[in-house]
Amino acid sequence: MGRLSATAVKAAKLPGRYGDGLYLLVSRAGARSWVCRVQKDGKRRDIGLGSAKKVSLAVARERAAKVRSQVEVGLDPIAERRKEAGIPTFREVARRVRQRIVAVIDWAIAKGYRDLPLPIAAMNKSLSKVKVKPVHHSALPYADVPAFAAKLRERESVGRLAFEALILTASRSGEIRGAAWSELDLEKKLWTIPADRMKAGREHVVPLPDAAGWPVTTKNASTSRRL
Repeated sequence: MGRLSATAVKAAKLPGRYGDGLYLLVSRAGARSWVCRVQKDGKRRDIGLGSAKKVSLAVARERAAKVRSQVEVGLDPIAERRKEAGIPTFREVARRVRQRIVAVIDWAIAKGYRDLPLPIAAMNKSLSKVKVKPVHHSALPYADVPAFAAKLRERESVGRLAFEALILTASRSGEIRGAAWSELDLEKKLWTIPADRMKAGREHVVPLPDAAGWPVTTKNASTSRRL
């Protein structure tokens, strides 16, 4: 199977590996999962992207693109994923344990091994609420950006170009990867991102700096081609 499609994913039933770069793995037991294959300094590595039951093809492609971008600049995708998840507190872990206990008790009641459920309402009132603080990514100091950009330009890949475009436009990775020529006004140097591609659900206009390689002649711009 070549490039994965939604139809091809549904049709993949036999155990094996399907795809090219982004793979759908089907086990003998029928379990289906996503894997991104990356290569760095001659070393090949497979990075898991989640269960195909919970992660769609589109989301798997986004995660694969993120993994490749991280590898391209020398980051370990697994380590970065752990940083994003953060370290759970004791209170958060105790909460998860309580959820599992409730699930076990509900199962016992359904099987007839127990008559009454746990007093969850009373337990919730007696326990203090868990406050979860958001974990933000560490930012590169502004003064270090020129040196980082120069190092980035030493590489020749689509991932490098996308990463540089992200820096120059201060856009999200998903907005960069989904950008189309039809969204660009090359004469006015403006990139208009439609509302359906924005997290806030509103149209967003981004000025295009000269460093991004503009202007580009409209003769070379195809509205059907991705950036």
